This record gives sequence, C-alpha cells and structure tokens, in this order.
Amino acid sequence: RRKGTSAIDAQLIIRGLERNFNGNEDFELTCNTFIAQLKKKDAKSIERRSIIRILEDSLADKPNRSATGRQEAFDEVRYKLIVDLSEDDSLSRLLLMYKILDPKKTKIFMCSDFPEDNQLQKVNTIAAIRHAAVEGHTVLMTQTDDIHESFYDLFNQHFRRIDDPDRTKEPRFYANIAIGAHHKPCRVHKDFQCVVVVKKSEIPNTPAPFLNRFEKYCISHKDFLQARLQSLDPCMSIVVKSALEKVDEFFKFVEEPNFYGARAGETVESLALSVLPTPDFKFTKIDHTSTTRVQIADATSDVQQDGVGSGVGPRELLVDLMETLQNSAGFHFMKSSAEEVKSDADYILGQFASLQGEFQGIAKAVVNRRYSFNEVEGFVKEAINHLHLSPHPDEAKTEYGYMHVQGVTKEACLVVMVTLQWLAVYMCKRLLQLMTAEALTLARRRLPRWCVDCYLSYQNHFSLKDLIESSLRSLEDPTKVSTVPTKLVCFTRSTPDIHRLSTVYCSGVAGYTIDEHNKLIKKMVHEDLNEVYLCKLSGVLSERAFKGHLQMFAERIEKKIMVLIINMQQTSKQMVNHIRIMIEQQMEAKSAKGSGSEASGKGIEDGSVSGTVNDTGSSFRNARKLFVLLLHFPPSMFYNACYPALFLYGWDHHYLDSIQSEPEGIVDIRSWFNIACQRSKFNDGQDVVMNAVRSMIPDSISIVASRVNIDSKNGGGFNCTPKNGSEKEERFKRLLNGPMGEKLCEMYAKYWQPAGMARHLEEAAQYSKSHKSTISITDSVKDFFQTAFHNFLAYMIYHTNQQLNLDVIYDCEDAPTVDLF
Repeated sequence: RRKGTSAIDAQLIIRGLERNFNGNEDFELTCNTFIAQLKKKDAKSIERRSIIRILEDSLADKPNRSATGRQEAFDEVRYKLIVDLSEDDSLSRLLLMYKILDPKKTKIFMCSDFPEDNQLQKVNTIAAIRHAAVEGHTVLMTQTDDIHESFYDLFNQHFRRIDDPDRTKEPRFYANIAIGAHHKPCRVHKDFQCVVVVKKSEIPNTPAPFLNRFEKYCISHKDFLQARLQSLDPCMSIVVKSALEKVDEFFKFVEEPNFYGARAGETVESLALSVLPTPDFKFTKIDHTSTTRVQIADATSDVQQDGVGSGVGPRELLVDLMETLQNSAGFHFMKSSAEEVKSDADYILGQFASLQGEFQGIAKAVVNRRYSFNEVEGFVKEAINHLHLSPHPDEAKTEYGYMHVQGVTKEACLVVMVTLQWLAVYMCKRLLQLMTAEALTLARRRLPRWCVDCYLSYQNHFSLKDLIESSLRSLEDPTKVSTVPTKLVCFTRSTPDIHRLSTVYCSGVAGYTIDEHNKLIKKMVHEDLNEVYLCKLSGVLSERAFKGHLQMFAERIEKKIMVLIINMQQTSKQMVNHIRIMIEQQMEAKSAKGSGSEASGKGIEDGSVSGTVNDTGSSFRNARKLFVLLLHFPPSMFYNACYPALFLYGWDHHYLDSIQSEPEGIVDIRSWFNIACQRSKFNDGQDVVMNAVRSMIPDSISIVASRVNIDSKNGGGFNCTPKNGSEKEERFKRLLNGPMGEKLCEMYAKYWQPAGMARHLEEAAQYSKSHKSTISITDSVKDFFQTAFHNFLAYMIYHTNQQLNLDVIYDCEDAPTVDLF
C-alpha cells in the first residue's frame, strides 16, 4: 500500500515475506508454501534475492515522516535484528566493510565484561546510544543484552508525536529511554536507525517478544561470499569459484577437527573474503606493450648446455602474478618468503609441465627459463585483463575446468590456470596455519608433499618466539608488496611457563619490570626486552585500564610487540571479541590522529566503538607494531576449540603445539618432525640426535646416580628408588663426561632412526587425538626421549657394573630398537 501498488502481486507477497518472516530456518518453507498457491505464470516471474540485498533494501526504506504523513506512519519500518552465525562478531564489521551500514554514520556499542566495569559503564553506554538517537546516527548494538530493557519503547517504536503548530516543519517524535532508574523522553531523529546483533547460539534463550519487535535477518560468511562472487567479473568469478572448490575439498579431506578453531561453513568462507578485493574496488585495464614472443618450437636461442635458458623462471612468473593481482586486481595476500614463493612456483608450474595437455609445452618453456621478463609480464597482464574485461566465457573448456574466450593466447591461458592453482594453494596454506601437529603426523602420507614442506619449513607451530620474529621481519621489510599481518591470534595449551609470566611486563617503565621474568620472556617471546609489552588479561580489571595499556603501547616508539595472554578458562568469547574491537578502534584512532582527521566515535571508555572499519592502522604499521593474542586452553577444554578461527579484518590465526623453542637438554621438535617426515631431505639425523643426547648428560647424572649403586659394600644392585649421594654423583659425573659417556650417547643415538622416530610420533599423536593424553605431541615426544635416555644410561651402567666387563656395552650395539624400549 505504501509503495503505491494498486494490486497485490506475487512479487509483492515475496517481498513482504522477506521483510517479515526472515531470520529463521523455516523461511524457505514459508516462501514455498505461498508460492505453491500461486499460478504457475506468477510463480515463474518471482525474483528471489539474496539475504544481503534484502537487508540493503530494508535499511534504505524510510517511513513517511513529513508534516502531512499519517500518525502511524513512523513505525511502518521496524528496526533490524541480525542473527550472527559466527561467534567472533566478525559479521558486524563485514556490514561496515561492505558499506551495508555507512561507516561514517554508524557507531558500534558493546557492554563490557571486565570485573570492575559496573552499572556506571552501562549507564554511559545507554547515554551514548540515546545521544546517537538524537543526532540521527545508525547504531549497531552487539553484546548489549544487559541494557536492552532500557530501550523497550524505542525498540517497539512507541513514539509520542508532537506536530508543529503551523504545519511548516516536520513533526518531532519522542520515546522513553531508561537511564538507571529514571525514564526520560528522548527525541528520536528521523534518520535514526538501530541494528541489534544476536548470536545464533543465544536465540533459544532470547524472549520471543523481544525478537518480534524487529525485522530479522540470519546472515553468515557464506552469504557475504556469495554476494561478493556475484559482483566479480564473470571470468574472474569462475576462477575463484574453481579455486574454492579445491579448498573445500582439502578442508573436507583433512577434516574440520584437525584445524584448530575451524568452523565448517565459516572458516573457508572468511578466508576467501579476506583474499578477494573489497566491494568498492574498481578494476582499470592494465596497459602493456605488446612484445614479440619466442615460439616454443624455436626457443633454442641463448640456451645453456643443460637445456635451461637464461630468461625468467616459475618464481619470477608467480611474483609478477602476485604483484599484479594485488596492485591492479585488488587481491590481498600475506607476505611470503622468497624461498616459499619459489617452492610454490616450482610445484604449480611443475604440475603443468608434467601433465599431458595443451599447456604442457608452454609450462616446460617457463620451467626451462625460455621467456624474458618482458614476455612473462605481458602474459600476466593479458591474463588479468582477460579475467576482468571478457564479458562472458566461451563454452569450450580446458582439461582443468577453466573456460576461455577466443582471442586470448595460450600463454595467457596458462597464467589464468596458474592463478587458479595459486589461489587454491595459498588458501590451503593459510588453513595449514590451524592444523594440529597430531593431524600432520597421522595424515602426512596422504597429504601432498608441499603441505608437509610448508608446515615444517615455512610456518611456525612450535615456537611463539619464531612466529613473532617472522612477523616482525615482514613488517620491517621495506620492499613488501603483500599485506602484512599486524594482529595475530594464537591458539595453544596452557603450560606452567605461561602461568609463570608476570601480569604486566614493560621494560623501561617504573613498576612494570620484574627481573626474574627477563630470561623467561627472552626465551618465549622476543630477545630484545625493550621491544616487548606483555599483559595478562586476568590482571586487567576495567575497560579504561585496558585502554591505558593500549595507549602506552601506542605512544612508546621502542615498543614493537604487544602480547596479550588470555586464559580461556577464565575468559568468555564475548570478552575476546570486545578486546579485538578495542584494539581495532585504537588503531583507527591513532591512524586518524596521524593523518590529521578526527576519529569517529566517542571512544571506547563510554561504551562506543568507532564505526570506521577499513584496512586500518597505518600509523601502527608505520611504527611497525605487532599485536599478539595468545589464547591458551586448559586440558579440560582444549579439545572443544571454544573460540572460532575466522580470517577476517586483518587478523591472522595460528595453532602452536608449543610456545617456546627447544628447552635446554631436549631434542628440537621441528628437527624431529623433519627427520621423521622428510627423509629425503634428512637422510642422516644422527648429528641432531647426538647433539640433543650430549646436552642431556648434565641433567641425567643425578637421576642415574639415584638409581644405580656403584658402592661394592652395598652389592652394586640396580634400584629405581631415588637415593641421595653427592659423592656418588661426582663419580658418575667423571664417568659420563669421559669416553664412556660419549660411547653411551653414540649407542643411544643409533637407536633413533627415522622409522623409529616416525613411529613414536604416530603413537604420541594417536594417544593425544584419542584424548587419553592432555599434553601436546611436542611434550609427549620430548618426555619419552628424555625418560628413555635416563633408563638407557641406568640400564647399561647397571649391567656393566654387575658383570664387571665393558664388553657389555659393545655386545649391545647391534640390539634391535624394540629390545631397548
């Protein structure tokens, strides 16, 4: 009626259902029930829209609030309620990033869960929302359940209308808003819009009357991804969809539980959204000078004796492709080392060169470096132009599933196929950041070789310190083209060392440095203590206090790393979400201050969070600062993975099997994995094992001395019961630090061949995966290796002492491994 339609048609019925019965699992059934009652002709003419388009249309709909409008017209358009399928509030930021909500006019409000944030903080948040209603801003409310009752009249749009006596001005509308125990009429601006976000998991406990006040929209990352794919150019959309099919296949092959924190239907979709160009990106045709290409059959000039030319190879092609995709096509890739890019390029081009097909000859020419840089650059630009500017693909398909149009060279088509493969490989590698060490151990024979190589050679799963240093190197690289992560979320198990860390550590600031923690922080976090700002969330009692930590970290130029340690047994997901948004808001505020503009929003201390959500933090990036959220889980909840890993909004996610590098005296677990899983690269791991065994000798002396009695007066028997004796320890020290100790170390090291190491890795992985063990595979292997060495020393020295003959040692040299353990 308000649309001015003279009759109710089929399309209008569907529009009404979309606006009034959306947001629940039965929506499609409801629509189909209505459609079934329509005539076939009417049913075929119905246009079904995506949930994103429906929400955009709803937000653009405005009631008639003119002086001549009807009294009841103001409440014809209800406020919106978003049912968020994620658990990390990322969809709230997507609404802003995709401009569904205007970032300049939208304010985000959250309620704090900090222990000391009491009623006063809630009152400040209510007052800020009230002010936004007066000013006509759009309000996005998330995690605000505690204050919903204060807006009963506003949500229900129980307005009191006051008309202008002369009817020359628009009427004013008022609604009662409760601030504490007081109800006061508040003027509601004609442009005021309210969007409330409720997580899907909270819907069953949310009162039905509250839900019925709103238009409801159930939105997921998949909805945003589908909308984004539809807006891409046709050929580019085909390539991205084909790559995503490969990533989905990889995700299902490895299985969701093996990616820590992964969520089916969310993690892969969020990863794709983080890679694709933003919605406001507009492609401009890339100009390139046409070059005379060398024909494959005649590409023999300037060729070395081994058949390899002096041109550019797979690595140079992939680097140029990555730079073009980022600079000209708007894609986003995380920084990769030169070695990693070379490995990826060799793998992808090697595939095409080894497979029979139309691209084999061209791929071999690239592998054999038969093309010049200008030629390769021309192929890349031609391919990217084709992906964006071709109106639609041809029906003819290649054997790899990509459809190309007439007039595009085969070299450019190969680049298109490389683009498809690279997107798939890149996203799979990002998923590998979440893969547990147990999953890698058990699936290593089924995984492609590049997966194992990437996990062990180019990613950091066994040391927080290595991960931080790798991220800092990327930040400090002046030649970087790729996106560099400035915010990391790391998942790991709770360990005694984590609990030993001080509540706050900031060297150079009075009262923030504890000397006894210096060595621990150097070993776990970073070598240069002056660059570290460490804070435990359990020691932060209020929102204002946390903002103070962020401010101090931002203002101190020498501080490069802020590590926030969060015990997930004591912290809710809502608190982590709030912390992340506060970090983003602080980065935006500093960025706006640095550029001379005024930061939007009133600041988080009054419950408001800035609504400007972009790839922010330029001032932090210029200062090369890194945020690290270390989420550690106790054994009782570790396997539940209670916080989701979604790759959005500049946050990168990593699973850490252990957080510190090799403790003194125990084998480095990364070397262990390399020897066990990559025998072709580590045929002889004896040096690694020997170095570890030698380093365990000092700690083994007291243990062996307590179990082997070498005093002839007491019979020289073997006893597992510890016994004290400094004189006996001194004798064992002289014994084991000499040639006999070296010989025993050599014997023990010989038992640890790659097959035996792999077997113990698998046993530890199975034990951990079956939930029989609460320790990581790293600790399990290290404990076994150390305990077995102690037993070996005690056993060999005992028998040597019993038989009074050193030949015992040499007779045992050829004993099989199973006899030892």
